Amino acid sequence: MAASIYDVAAEAGVSIATVSRILNNSGTVSQKKTQAVYQAMEKLHYEPNQFARGLVKQRSDMIGVYLLGGISVFDSSYYVGLLKGIQNVLMYRNKCMALIVDPPDCRKRLKDTPYFMEMVRQRRIDGLILSAPMQELIPEQVISELAQMKFPVTYIGQRDDERFCSVYAQFIEYHLDMIRQLRGRGHRKILMYLGEFHRSYFLQIQARCREQWPDVELCTVFFGGAVRTVQQYRADIQHYVLKNGCTAVCISDAENGGTAILGAAAQLGIQVPRQLSIVAVTWRYEEGEQVYPRLSAYLVPAEDMGAGAANLLLRQLDGGEIEKSCLEYKTVFIERDSICEIE
Repeated sequence: MAASIYDVAAEAGVSIATVSRILNNSGTVSQKKTQAVYQAMEKLHYEPNQFARGLVKQRSDMIGVYLLGGISVFDSSYYVGLLKGIQNVLMYRNKCMALIVDPPDCRKRLKDTPYFMEMVRQRRIDGLILSAPMQELIPEQVISELAQMKFPVTYIGQRDDERFCSVYAQFIEYHLDMIRQLRGRGHRKILMYLGEFHRSYFLQIQARCREQWPDVELCTVFFGGAVRTVQQYRADIQHYVLKNGCTAVCISDAENGGTAILGAAAQLGIQVPRQLSIVAVTWRYEEGEQVYPRLSAYLVPAEDMGAGAANLLLRQLDGGEIEKSCLEYKTVFIERDSICEIE
């Protein structure tokens, strides 16, 4: 049978009220008694009931983290890094994380109400972290409702709405740098793979590319939640590379596309990088190292972004002044073997 607060109080030799004050940080308790209570909790393997504590404090101490489905979030090093950063901060502040994942077909259903809004309206969570472009993902009526409620929100993406805090990994900037790196090596026709929810970002990338490098042509494939197969990449290479003359590929997910696109190129007898240059986006340094040829990549600091998002959200909950409500994280270019110069 699981230990109760009564068992902890008896083991520590203190009152139930003292245990409650320690768990809820709601009063001054001597160091000796505090230590005795924590030792009793550890001995009895006691876990406080988060929801019961929330009823007393009118807060759940739960932070919602909203992710898009499609593939398992635990099969994505981006999501794993993001969640690790969030969890590290929440644990330090005795908060719990409520993971909210929408199904792959959520784009149609989101025309109505996302799942997380029920949790917001019922106050089952105290704050919300959204890991997607705000304007691209969330219906306007939902954004307005969150703003009117003054509900604490931090989203991960380019700053679209100054009513909410955000963290951003300079998505547009590092994709433009990809183009710059490839153009500097002689590439003028480039195939880009981007997520479906990055269409608005691509329009900005395309506009700035045309302004800075009018001699560069971008071809684009947008993909949804499902992982693309080697066969699909092979068909893309046949169309965009062999038929239409693309000499380089930018892929926004080295983990789920790097190996597949290298395999597709090999099946077609295309040598990388001599006949086709590839540059990818990764969230772990070793991902680009584990394939042949080693992938040149842009390393996005997912764990740091998760921690930054959680810190911004907790500052909102604390009611303190936030000096900077938008945090930008620099993405680092790691040059390896998958890019070459062409004449």
